[in-house]
Amino acid sequence: MGNPYKQLKAWRNSHLQKAKTVTELNSIHDQVMKQSFHLSFEIVKKKYGPAPCEFTWFLVGSGGRGEQAKISDQDHGLIFHSNEKEALDYFLLLGKEVSFGLNVIGYPYCEGNVMCSTSLWCRSEQSWSNQINKWLQDETFDSIRYLLIFFDARMIIGQSESIHRLKNQIFQYIQYNPDFLGRLLNNTMHVKKGVGIFHQLLPETYGPHSGAIDLKQAGLLPYINSVRLLAIKERLLDTSTLSRFQLLMKQEYFRHVLSPYHTYFQELVTIHFKNSLKANTYDEVHYLSLKDLSKEEKGRLKKIILGGKKLMNETKSIIEKGVNP
Repeated sequence: MGNPYKQLKAWRNSHLQKAKTVTELNSIHDQVMKQSFHLSFEIVKKKYGPAPCEFTWFLVGSGGRGEQAKISDQDHGLIFHSNEKEALDYFLLLGKEVSFGLNVIGYPYCEGNVMCSTSLWCRSEQSWSNQINKWLQDETFDSIRYLLIFFDARMIIGQSESIHRLKNQIFQYIQYNPDFLGRLLNNTMHVKKGVGIFHQLLPETYGPHSGAIDLKQAGLLPYINSVRLLAIKERLLDTSTLSRFQLLMKQEYFRHVLSPYHTYFQELVTIHFKNSLKANTYDEVHYLSLKDLSKEEKGRLKKIILGGKKLMNETKSIIEKGVNP
């Protein structure tokens, strides 16, 4: 029969290359990740028996937002519904097999260890609740970073209710501690500059990506981070940036503020998607070579990147002034 992970890898590679849109691409990623999880679960069940309780497996990062490129690393966590130590032991073993399988299939291990093979991202719901409360109280840079990562959690296997309960815990804390939004803001305001003071694009100046611009750091993140903060402020549970835009824009105030940035982000996602199809490694996937662009394309990209910076400033103003539509 052969290695089932390698068989799934072959299917994945052939289908990803055929994707015509970001939505189609991410639908394929979801199918592959679900199937990979089931393969891992069967392996663990044969060795250690059935799961001791119900559980939920979720994606975070670009996977949680449904914004993965052709090549993407792993970002995931697991919630199980028992406080017994035997449950933790079982799901950590499952998490290690899940991470191993995904790596074989073509999703590199997360360098920051945001994977359910680690005890930080594999917990009972009660332990998750305690951890989120600790992150809220701690307010260090890393704690706030973890909260923002968790806020992009999207269920892949199991039920969404436990994820929603934990996100509502964040909303409730902010309701009584509104200044905490400012802490979240400070954590996300520092992104790579993509346009210089003379309105010139700022590509990498040395290394393997010299002459290319980092579309993730300089382009996508200002939009993703800003809209996530506004979604937290408005208590929205949706995880994709485009869905967050659309839900926010149902309110007249946000429709007026966000409309041009929504258009820019849609364009940027398309540029990033098309560029990622050319990548052969995870390291290449976010870099766009400027020499491949026409003068008009460079001008449009510059406008989009500057739009991200303006959106960050708009978001800063909304958070700091406590503006309510």
